[in-house]
Amino acid sequence: MTIRHFILFLAAISLVTALTGCGGLASSPAISVAFTASATPPASMSTGTTVSMAATAANDPNNRGINWTVTCAGSQCGSFKPSATGNGVTSRFTAPGTIPSGNTVTVTATSAADSSKSVSATITINQAIAISMVPQPRAEMNVTSTAPFTAVVTNDPQNAGVNWTIACNSSHCGSLTLANGVASGSPTTYQAPASIPAGGAVTLTATSITDSSQAVSTTVMITQASTTLADGTYVFHLSGNDYTAANGESNYYVVGAFSVAGGLITGGEQDFVDFNDALADAIQPATSSISGTADGNLRIVLDTGDSALGANGVETLSAAPVSGSRALIGEYDLSATGTGTLDLQSSQAAPSGGYAFLASGVDHSAAAMAFGGILNVDSLGSISGTGSVLDLNDASLGSPEPAQSLSPSTVTGPGGSATPDAFGRVTFTLNPSNGSIGQIVLIGYVVDSGAIQLLETTDALGGTTGGIALAQGGNTGMFSTGSVSGLTYVAGAAGADANGPLKLAGAFAFSSTTNDVSGQATVSDLVSEISGGISAGTYLVDGTGRVTLTGLSGSTFDNASAQFYLDGNGNALMLSMDASDVIAGPAFQQTPGAALSGAYAVDADGAALMSGVLGSARRAHPEARSRTLFPWSMVGQAFSDMAGNVTGYDDFNVLTAPLTANVQLFGSATGSAEVLMGDLTGCGTAPTGPDTFVYYVIDNGRAFAIEDDATQLSLVYFEQSPSK
Repeated sequence: MTIRHFILFLAAISLVTALTGCGGLASSPAISVAFTASATPPASMSTGTTVSMAATAANDPNNRGINWTVTCAGSQCGSFKPSATGNGVTSRFTAPGTIPSGNTVTVTATSAADSSKSVSATITINQAIAISMVPQPRAEMNVTSTAPFTAVVTNDPQNAGVNWTIACNSSHCGSLTLANGVASGSPTTYQAPASIPAGGAVTLTATSITDSSQAVSTTVMITQASTTLADGTYVFHLSGNDYTAANGESNYYVVGAFSVAGGLITGGEQDFVDFNDALADAIQPATSSISGTADGNLRIVLDTGDSALGANGVETLSAAPVSGSRALIGEYDLSATGTGTLDLQSSQAAPSGGYAFLASGVDHSAAAMAFGGILNVDSLGSISGTGSVLDLNDASLGSPEPAQSLSPSTVTGPGGSATPDAFGRVTFTLNPSNGSIGQIVLIGYVVDSGAIQLLETTDALGGTTGGIALAQGGNTGMFSTGSVSGLTYVAGAAGADANGPLKLAGAFAFSSTTNDVSGQATVSDLVSEISGGISAGTYLVDGTGRVTLTGLSGSTFDNASAQFYLDGNGNALMLSMDASDVIAGPAFQQTPGAALSGAYAVDADGAALMSGVLGSARRAHPEARSRTLFPWSMVGQAFSDMAGNVTGYDDFNVLTAPLTANVQLFGSATGSAEVLMGDLTGCGTAPTGPDTFVYYVIDNGRAFAIEDDATQLSLVYFEQSPSK
């Protein structure tokens, strides 16, 4: 060995000795992975929800960070975004949309520098929390009005309920009686602000306390409640049932008119008839009034000064505005329950030309009675024998009396003049060719050039009836099969059969190639409720606009007959002509593909068997203890969305029972566009749940809905303002 090599050998030995003397060769610390305390995986998650997670790889020499993965007993386990992060940097984990087998997933954070180093956590996947508002909230509210809002939370493992918030483009959005910690299914009451916020919209939101990512919102438009009617004269009519201690219960009809100036009633007159009285009275302006209500209806008080009417002469009406010149109305006092309309009078011209007309009610023995036809009025007020006809169906007679001529007959104003009085009042005197019917006297109030509201005061059958006459205008005498060929008319009618009160709604389709009738109808009385198709029937149209339907058969008819009276403007009046029943009511040409959607005025009437709220009627009047059937009516406002959900409020009146204001109205309807199946609660008195209804849509602005369950009889009418 050379000296140089020896010296190098000694140096190497010295280095090894020095290293071993310090504890051996130096080594790097091992990598370890742990979740960050502030973003550790939760023990459980709901399907589809997202959380943030973070992990750190300690001793990561090049700070390569974390790779994220998830596994489960299935193919859908969820996902990370991003799937790779720096140390301590969060990744968003989204749980799978469905619960995997075993209900768990395992999330793993792995060191990117050393794949053998990782940390894992098991997460239980639960069904996602869901929130809905039940029932569907109303779409409009008036300033200062109140309404309950209820959120229902499902799949909440903590059953913690919701927090409510309100938002709008203003500092004053309204208030809630309870905002935080509201239990699922428990209502909170929202009060609208005293003034309309910018844009008019207020948004109410219910947020899950357990999972703040789950919320449901609804937008309510805040509107100013109308407190009066515009200046002018208004024609009104009502029909229903009244009650007095002296005379008991009976059918009643009212027609009249009153004038408004500056929000005040300045005068008016009305005619009234029930089973015991026929009265004509002036309306006393000093003690009559108009005011608004919190739910947007109007309250109209008419003082007749006649103690035989209303509450010591005062009739109180609830009115749901359709437009600035029209409303659906209902009597809203303890003396009577009934519905009708209120229309701004635009003409007081004497009747002239052809009219389709109809009146219905009861005769002297309280049996169902109705009559209708065509009146052809000349310029002198004479009703000519040519082109005039009357059909009568009175249950007491045993069989209908069709096609009665009417000559000589007249329509006159005060004192026999040809001009209506200052409120548009005229008198029709009809003389049917069948002398056993006797002379019929009708009082009419002219609404405009197209309509006259009617009430009967005299006939040999002792009738208590009311109705309407519709002007045919230039269509007088010009009708033919083509007037209805290929069209469908939707009818809503009421009357009675051997079982008692009877309701009908249906769609009658007139064939364009034959004289056949088809369609669908629902008929309901105290014994049964039947909905079904019209499988047979024929029709014949004469030049006056009188359409004769015969042989109507199917689920709801058995060789039935009826008359339709046309005005040529898409309106008709329907009268059954069978010995087994008497029913009558309006019909309207249907628009194919129309839908029930938007804001509507709504009214309804019906009869309910003694149950639920009607028990209060027994206590209110001793006479009620012997009664099992109670007439009722309601008038209010409703909103139907594109999904068929109906919400609203109404003023409800059961005869002789306490009045109920602001009853919540809600339901739903689905099916073909023109005929819908659904329900409606708040219309009637069923205490156990929603009532079932069939909806017959007329057009985008109108519809009938008839109840087809065993709870009660009811027929509902929806009418939408063109401006809504």
